[in-house]
Amino acid sequence: MQLMNLSDNVSVAGQLEPAEVAGISEMGFDVLINNRPDFEVNDQPLSSEIADAARRCGLRYYHYPVTSLDFPGSSYQAMNTLFGDSQAKTLAFCRSGTRSANLWLASLEDDIALAAAQEVSRLGIDPSMFLNMLRQGSRI
Repeated sequence: MQLMNLSDNVSVAGQLEPAEVAGISEMGFDVLINNRPDFEVNDQPLSSEIADAARRCGLRYYHYPVTSLDFPGSSYQAMNTLFGDSQAKTLAFCRSGTRSANLWLASLEDDIALAAAQEVSRLGIDPSMFLNMLRQGSRI
């Protein structure tokens, strides 16, 4: 599992397996957000499997599935609250980490988000979902 730290309290990763959840807890994370819809691909674990592993490890687990077609999704405000909680260490994941990173960018104020988008890009993550949202004026 490769984690990308976006801020002091928010990191993103690609697809996680239920067996990896204990290690996430051991790294000090409090919150785990799954941004993948179930059945996006055939071999991914179900959200319920990851949720069970998270509960066993004492993590707060949220399933807020988002696709590029419905970005930022119906749970946008709830994710903003989680990303903005400076008291909780949060790990969000999707297939590659890209959607989760773009959702984090969308949770920031515009001027901060634009600077953060440059940093995210340096990490090898494409910030275009967030930037397109800004261009379209579709910020909620």
